[in-house]
Amino acid sequence: MDRLCVEGVRLARHYSQAAPCAPGRAALYTGTYQMNNRVVANGSPLAERFD
Repeated sequence: MDRLCVEGVRLARHYSQAAPCAPGRAALYTGTYQMNNRVVANGSPLAERFD
């Protein structure tokens, strides 16, 4: 936990790209909008081009 505090980043204000979990994580992981990463609902697969 100490290492996470030292090396991590604290976001004081963060807004999610999407309300459902998976699309929000996909946007954060890829740095793209839902219309570009095509993850529009929980359970939608992320395209191989983002691996």
